[in-house]
Amino acid sequence: MVSERLRSQVLQVFKVDIRAGRTVKSGVYHLVDERNRQYCLKRMAYSKEQLRWTERALGIVRERGFKRFSWGPLARLPGGETFYVLTPWLTGESPSLSDRAALADCAAALAKFHRAGRTRRIVQASARQELGRWPTFFQSGREMLKRALAGSGPFWHSRGLRSALLPYEDELLARVEKASQRLAAADYPSLVLAARKTGSLCHGDSGPGNFVITKSGPHLIDFETLRIDLPVYDLFRMVRLTGKGTDWDFQFTGAILDGYRRISPLGRADCDLLAGWVLFPYKAVKILRRAARTPLHEHSAAALKLECVLRQEAQIHKWATELDHYAQGLR
Repeated sequence: MVSERLRSQVLQVFKVDIRAGRTVKSGVYHLVDERNRQYCLKRMAYSKEQLRWTERALGIVRERGFKRFSWGPLARLPGGETFYVLTPWLTGESPSLSDRAALADCAAALAKFHRAGRTRRIVQASARQELGRWPTFFQSGREMLKRALAGSGPFWHSRGLRSALLPYEDELLARVEKASQRLAAADYPSLVLAARKTGSLCHGDSGPGNFVITKSGPHLIDFETLRIDLPVYDLFRMVRLTGKGTDWDFQFTGAILDGYRRISPLGRADCDLLAGWVLFPYKAVKILRRAARTPLHEHSAAALKLECVLRQEAQIHKWATELDHYAQGLR
């Protein structure tokens, strides 16, 4: 049961009288009101400006015909500076990673979301802008890997991390180079220029866990990561989080791409961009960035995570070859 204080705050701010509730995880609550309507209350640790832009952007998406998402009013609870969002609780479940039909349906919903977000109206000063930044991100990741491999900077005396990386040194550096080559092959600057002209809304964390399949179909949730970016980034998030749970079996990626293409076309350039993100050692770099900000005695836990990730990604080169075969049938 949620506290009486929280119940009182929700009634005061959102005008919803809570009858029952539970804590799902820190900052996230499942609430039920006196008429048995269900809600999700979620803490949003983001700036007022970014959250207001998110609210406006999603309003535009709804106006343009995509309504299968959960979002609600934003407000600060009394006595606090952090915003909360109160959204309708969706009854359903996330797609199973082994259910190709469900993955395809979610990808089709994602394509509809992208189509509704392709408008200059969502490009506003407070929007989170990621267009054009991929090459810089890849380059900074390459430098982070090289420092970790050399044991320099924040990785000085970090033997565990270096030991985890060394068996994969050549492979990791080759993956970074191939990722950059894929961006070049897709003519990334031209795609960015085109997206700036049309507007290009991206969820930013569109893994299977951020879809809820209801009786009416898949719905998107959790929009804290909403940004202006190329839609392929969302496909990458969906493919990567599915791939790591299915040993990078391409049939699941194929289902996602086929589902997306029901609504929006994909070309070879899109596949190059997707391959670039998957080949780039995204998770390894993320672990290293976090380790660079933590004390040396915590690096052993990071090294174990790193070893696990690198073992999981053993099939990525085979996956990339299969993606190239898939792309041969595209323009």
